[in-house]
Amino acid sequence: MLSMNIMTKCIRGSFVPFGAMMYYNDRKYENNAFHLVRKLTMLEPNVFREHAKFRAAALDLLRSMTEEQLYFPLTHLESNELLKLVEIVVSICEDVDTPPDVLLHGLSFLGFIAGLVRDVKVILFTPTMQPSRGDAAAPPPLSLSHSFVPSLSSPSPASRAGQASPQSRFTREANGKLAHLLAPHQELWQHLISVAMGIIAYRDHAVSASSGVVYPIFEAHPPFWYNFVEQFVASYPKRKQLGIREALSILTNASESQEKFFSEVFTFRQALRRLNT
Repeated sequence: MLSMNIMTKCIRGSFVPFGAMMYYNDRKYENNAFHLVRKLTMLEPNVFREHAKFRAAALDLLRSMTEEQLYFPLTHLESNELLKLVEIVVSICEDVDTPPDVLLHGLSFLGFIAGLVRDVKVILFTPTMQPSRGDAAAPPPLSLSHSFVPSLSSPSPASRAGQASPQSRFTREANGKLAHLLAPHQELWQHLISVAMGIIAYRDHAVSASSGVVYPIFEAHPPFWYNFVEQFVASYPKRKQLGIREALSILTNASESQEKFFSEVFTFRQALRRLNT
């Protein structure tokens, strides 16, 4: 835990010349951060549940790495290790007893992961970029409702590329490597939407941060959102299903921009609360 706290202070402080280290090919940060994060993937879930300070330190480190654009050590993880890391953070965020500040740190990391869905879609829609079918870490084929099935309602990767904010070549390369690691795990995106929408619908903290997890996936591939809508509606009694669908349509109709989606999240919450009273 001490090592993670020190690493976080180094990342968030202004006293470590990371740019110079990368320029001179000094890999001390890269190697140490990689080994710290990799060790997290080797721990059992109960470690994070039973040790609150350790859990907070781990998520603060991941948040700092992604927010400060120093997440490139994650590219050295194996595909299953990166998925395990994401699953650990998801599990912490799903826990209703997770403190609000730790929840925000976790959702910040998951928001970064959700943003990679665009790169993953490019890979899966480009045959020469697709992960090898012989990859031992790849999961079995998924049902069509959970995968990147082409759809007319989903803009092409090329059309989305023009809307993305400028990135350095180094950042693009790191994102591309992470996307390749996540590409075999197409069930991840549906799960991230469900977890984040669960927080939006039923909890009073981190609503905006949860929206930052949902929207990139909805924007990149709407079928994931529509599949969530069907599952969410089906989880309610039949007498409430029409009202629930109408409440969700508030968000469905706010897909034109991230700002519009965020602003309508609170309208959705109010509509849902009226239905649940």
